[in-house]
Amino acid sequence: MLLKISKNLKKIYSAFLKVDAIPKKIIKYGLWIFLAIFALGTLLMLYNRVVLRYDPYYEFISTEVIVTSFMILAEFIIGGLIFDYISKRT
Repeated sequence: MLLKISKNLKKIYSAFLKVDAIPKKIIKYGLWIFLAIFALGTLLMLYNRVVLRYDPYYEFISTEVIVTSFMILAEFIIGGLIFDYISKRT
C-alpha cells in the first residue's frame, strides 16, 4: 500500500516538473497570495481569541477568510495546470 502511494507521488512530482514556466509562475504567485490571506485570517482569529472578548461575528469572518484562502489556492493551481495543458496542446 505504501509503495503504491509513493509511486503515485513520484508520478505527480515528475508531472509537475514538466510544467512550463508561465504556469509555474501562476502557481507560485497563487501560493504567495494564499499565504498572505491565510496569515491574515489566522491573525484575525488569534486577535479575536486573545485580545478581544470573543466576538462570534469576528470569528465567523476570520474563519471565512481562511477558507477563502484555500479556495484561492485551489483556483490558482487548477488555473495554472489548465493553462499549461492548453498551451501544450496548441
